[in-house]
Amino acid sequence: MKIHLVVTQLEPAGAQKVAIDLANGLGEKGHLVTVIFFFEKVPVSYDLHANVSIHILLESGSFLNKLLGTLPKLIHFWKNNTPDVCLAFTHYANIYSAIAGKQVGIPVIVSHHNERRTYNAIVRKVDQFLQNRGYYAGIVYVSQTTGDSFSPFYREQDHELVIYNSFESDHQFGSEAKRGSEPLKILNIGRLMPQKNQQFLVQSITPDMNVELKIVGEGPEKKILEELIKINGLERKVKLLGKKNHSEILTLLDEADVFAMPSLFEGMSIALLEAIVSGVYTVVSDVPSQRETVTCEGEIFGEVLPIDSPSRWNDFFKKLSQAKPGKLRGSDLHTKLVSRYSKEKFVEKYEQLFQSVAS
Repeated sequence: MKIHLVVTQLEPAGAQKVAIDLANGLGEKGHLVTVIFFFEKVPVSYDLHANVSIHILLESGSFLNKLLGTLPKLIHFWKNNTPDVCLAFTHYANIYSAIAGKQVGIPVIVSHHNERRTYNAIVRKVDQFLQNRGYYAGIVYVSQTTGDSFSPFYREQDHELVIYNSFESDHQFGSEAKRGSEPLKILNIGRLMPQKNQQFLVQSITPDMNVELKIVGEGPEKKILEELIKINGLERKVKLLGKKNHSEILTLLDEADVFAMPSLFEGMSIALLEAIVSGVYTVVSDVPSQRETVTCEGEIFGEVLPIDSPSRWNDFFKKLSQAKPGKLRGSDLHTKLVSRYSKEKFVEKYEQLFQSVAS
């Protein structure tokens, strides 16, 4: 099959990684895959299968160019390079792809990676309008939580399903949790932004605790976090590591005692999937998507805590620092979750969906 995957912008982020992983998996199965980015926000280099290519639609990501240039250029590209089926990632890609697909006669499947409430009001209305009028050939949700947030606003839809994101790694995880008097090693990975709630995480740490918190990522809240660390006297307890490559991140996960993620909302966090696969003990916010990600058959991988007060997390970290948690790698629950988020299942479900929609 000739398959196009459409993503709004090229940058090192979660939806982009999911698209590239899917493209490579489909390429390995013999499909010809083009990943279309509307524009390049941040240069990124990917290892691509021979059957996979990248096409950047716009020369610049200026507001005017995005507003006026995206739809006609996508229609023109598809008239000259018509795929059998298209999958769009993220809400703007969903909207433009659905409209262009209708014009050219291409079946477009959209995917939702966050709950509906996180979209702005205009996007919510346009998305509902397009779905209600049959512009979507199918809909994929990255979690049941995400799907439940859209279902009250949608009409009955063919090819509507949940497909979890995936993560696999050849990294040899082997470190064991440290014991004795060593600090509890806490790791957080994510863009430094309000959604990821790193301010809350820093506020849960106090100078008297025997812990070491490392935060990986860049973003608009970096200066705020630096100031918060300084004001609270946490320079020796909390380290902002900035951007790290994937190999470095996997090493940090292997060395950590705890992966902490107090996000206000998520769809299906790739960073959390990486932590689960690594086997590190996870502590996540008690929001529906996070709970869904770490739960299998009623059993929770690690701990789920409310984000009503940093003191709750402070107390929990203090307890863990006294009796450090062991790695969860190799447990029955770990095995089940690794299977759930396997690349093989992920690619197979999308391949079956594409074949069904295109037939």
